[in-house]
Amino acid sequence: MASLLCAGTSTDVSATQGISELDLPHELQRPIFEMATRMDRGTGLSLVLVAHYVHTWIQPILYENIELLSATAASSFLKHVRRKPRGFFDGRITTLSLSSAINVHQAKPILQECSRTITAFSAWSRTMNPTRYLNHILSSSIQQLSLISGPSAHRHGYGDHPFNIPTDILFSLTHLVVVSGIPWLHWEDLSNALSMRSSGPPSPMGLASLDAFQNLTHFAVSYNLWENTAPLMKIASNLRYFVILENNDAIQHAPLIKSVRELGDRRFIVMNLAHFEDEAKADSRNIPRFWMRVEELVEMQYLSDCKDRWTNSLDIE
Repeated sequence: MASLLCAGTSTDVSATQGISELDLPHELQRPIFEMATRMDRGTGLSLVLVAHYVHTWIQPILYENIELLSATAASSFLKHVRRKPRGFFDGRITTLSLSSAINVHQAKPILQECSRTITAFSAWSRTMNPTRYLNHILSSSIQQLSLISGPSAHRHGYGDHPFNIPTDILFSLTHLVVVSGIPWLHWEDLSNALSMRSSGPPSPMGLASLDAFQNLTHFAVSYNLWENTAPLMKIASNLRYFVILENNDAIQHAPLIKSVRELGDRRFIVMNLAHFEDEAKADSRNIPRFWMRVEELVEMQYLSDCKDRWTNSLDIE
């Protein structure tokens, strides 16, 4: 069981040797073990081996956040999935992350069985546009979506673009991250929503697209796409954070900060793209920490994570 849930995470069994001998009441052991598992998955995979009653506590937590970082892990997990009754994972898996090693063909049966109740999905691909996974997701309540593709990613047909996100998924999103080297193409929902600002009669399609952005509060996008997506600020009425993810490039940084400062909208903040440079950093555990940092910096009136401020004050901590 533990090996099937490992998904590429190393486990140090020695870290928990002797735990079963601790003379602690269960009501004290349980919250300690549960917290340790949520902080470090490897610890949880060790804890399930300690005793049956500990396995009973920890197993549901290991299912909460599934990260498949290799084709081997995905294959093993799929075998595990097929041994379970249909619907077993409903309500158990809340976040799911896929790496570039897992193609759509391999991901499809996993998504069909494990995505019905997820609230967060992350996908990282070196060469493929990760929006290709989205048509196989069955959840109607995804709140956090992160789509990361490397600089060598390329389109598979004209309609394959970084923002090819189904409207029904957009409706429930509160947090969206899009990092892509794929050139900008028309984002249909954004264009439809912006058309509602014109003087003409509203269209049903425009109304639906406008509604789809109203739950969005956090948005992050790679530097090459930020100017095309900045109009989102005009139609997403609850948007509080617009993050521009840039490479650590001093030549690029100065004019970007100047442009953002001239806009004067303090929902903008510039952050280092290194937060999403590989699978290990773009998974569903690190992304919440990224958003916590964004919120902290905006609250302190920072314009970037490089000490740029909207006003002069204390340096970044």
